[in-house]
This record gives sequence, C-alpha cells and structure tokens, in this order.
Amino acid sequence: MEGRARTLPAPVFIDLTGRDRVRRIAMASAAFAALIVFANSLANGFVLDHRGVVLNNPLVTSPLTAWRVFGLPYWPETLGGGQYRPLGILSFALDWAVSGGDARWFHAVNVMWHVAATVLVWLLAAELLAPVAAAVAATVFAVHPVHVEAVSNVVGRLEPMATVFVVGALLAHRRGHWSAALLFALGLLSKEIAIVFVALAAANDLLLERDWRAALRARRWLYAAYGGLVLAYAIALFAVFHDREFTRPARAFLDTSLMERLSIIARVVPHYLRLLVAPAELSASYAPNVIDPRPGFTLAGSLGVLMLLIGTVAFAIVARQRRSPALAFAKTGEESGTLPEMLMRHAAVETAAIANFYEQVAAWLKGR
Repeated sequence: MEGRARTLPAPVFIDLTGRDRVRRIAMASAAFAALIVFANSLANGFVLDHRGVVLNNPLVTSPLTAWRVFGLPYWPETLGGGQYRPLGILSFALDWAVSGGDARWFHAVNVMWHVAATVLVWLLAAELLAPVAAAVAATVFAVHPVHVEAVSNVVGRLEPMATVFVVGALLAHRRGHWSAALLFALGLLSKEIAIVFVALAAANDLLLERDWRAALRARRWLYAAYGGLVLAYAIALFAVFHDREFTRPARAFLDTSLMERLSIIARVVPHYLRLLVAPAELSASYAPNVIDPRPGFTLAGSLGVLMLLIGTVAFAIVARQRRSPALAFAKTGEESGTLPEMLMRHAAVETAAIANFYEQVAAWLKGR
C-alpha cells in the first residue's frame, strides 16, 4: 500500500537436524530417571535427626512462627544449637503446613529437589560438553547411589537445595544475569557449603572464557554483589551466634591440634573418592565410628595427601595448557573439595575446612 512502509515477516528457523529434540529428550530422560530411582523413598518415615529438626521443632510444627528462624540456629537450642540454615527450616515448615506432618510429602519434596538439581546439572553439562557426554553426565548424576544419603533423608534436603541454587547461580553468572546474586543468597541460606559458588564463578571466568580479563571486567558488578552477600552473611552469623556456639565440634576434633585435624581430614579423601566411583557401602553417618578418629598419619591419610598432590599437579598442567578448559574447571571444584559434594553427591562428608572457616569468622567478629 502506498505511504506505508512494507514489513517483511520474521524469519522462521527450523531445526532440520533434530538436535533440539534430542536435547529435550535427554533432559527429560535424566529427570525421569532421578524421579523413578528415588521414588521408593516415599515409603520412608522420620528417623534420627528428623526428630530434633522436624518433629520436635516448634518452628516447623507451628508454621506461623517460622519467620523467627532467621534469628535462630538451624539446630534447636535444646540440642545444643549450631549452624545457620533458615531456608531449610522454612521449607520444612511449609511442608508441615501443607501435609500436616505426613512423612510421605516430606520425602516427595526431597525427590523433586533432586529432579530439579538433575535438570540444572544437565543444562550446565550441555553448555560445557558434547550432547552425548552431557546426557551421560546428567544421567549418572540422577541415579548415582550416593545421593540416597541426601534424597532419602528428609534433613538431607539442604544438600539438593544448595545444589539447585549454586548450579542455577552458575548458569546465571555465565550469562551475566543479576539473578546469579539472588540464587547465591538463597544457597547460603540453605546451607553454608553454597559459599563455594564464588570459587566456581571465578573458575568459570578464568578457565572457560576465551578472554578471562574481559569476562572479569564484564561481571565486576556481579562479583561486587557476591562480596556484599558474603559480608552480609558474616554479619548475620555474628548477630545470631555472638552469644551462641556456631558449631558443635566433632568428637574426633576435640583437644586436637591443627596438624592432627588435617591428618584426620586427609583420611577422608580416599574414602570420598571411593564413594564417588564405587559406593558399594553407604552409611547414615560418617562419624568417627566410620572413619578412624585417632590423630597421626596413617596409610589412608598418606594416600589422601598423595591424591591431593597428584590432583593439584594435574590441574596445574591442564589449566596452563588450556587444552581442556572443562576438565580444568572440574578439577578446580574437585581440588577445593566442593564439586564432588555439589554435583556428584549431595550428601554428607561435610567439608571440615569450610565449617572451621565460618567458626573463625564468627570468633573474629565476636572479638571486634
């Protein structure tokens, strides 16, 4: 028509290769595998820590008072207090309000957190690996036997929650989106292990980006937000724990020196690796009755130190050559003792160094 600009229809792109369809099938298959493998956990009841954290916790059983959790420790003070995980308690309180304390509902929610984590792991793997490798990685994550320690255990929910928020934050960080900071905050409020997101974000920019300097500059405001969140979290810890104990030291660590503690931790490394590659024997607790608490270097401790040294050298070689950035990124998480816990197992050889770090921060703030 005269006097009117001619507009062309928007181009329509059709995936003739079928790759997008295959990707969707791979993601759905991994999620379905996660759902089916852990569906039997709905038959579980409440045991062990569930009584103190859920059944006998008024913050859970009286949901209208759950808001107070932001000013209280994760563990009820009747059990000695300790740790700061308010989002986990809020999720239990919501479950209680919805189900009236039905254990099946609690376990069903755990399974759905695991399914969500599996989907996010697939999304991350699809960005770093070839399609087949990404599908294999997500499927292994979905069905790995060691996840039973978190998914089938109600209070283990904090592990998949932290995983969802950390992996989600990493995906957002890779896109330079502000939601990375929000997801990081939610991770910290779920479980303290989420602090490792900062290391993973830095590893992403230093190892996976072609121009790491440009990546750091482009995301400098995100890093400023991460730093602000860590500071705010430290202040929250001080406010909650300035007159309380932040941690309940493991019996194995009582009256031991730093070197003795490190020797005990070193023994965990080969045990940790065994759980990742051959989880034939699982345990509801990795307390001193499972890992020898006696100080001094043993064969297992020496093996653990050797494995850490080999891993560090391998990481340095791979990172320097930059021939396999995805492998270097994975080794970054492995060497820090975090990526195996966040991606290959939700549960529970708690990283003692991180707990000790928070304890020192709280002690320093208390002394100010």
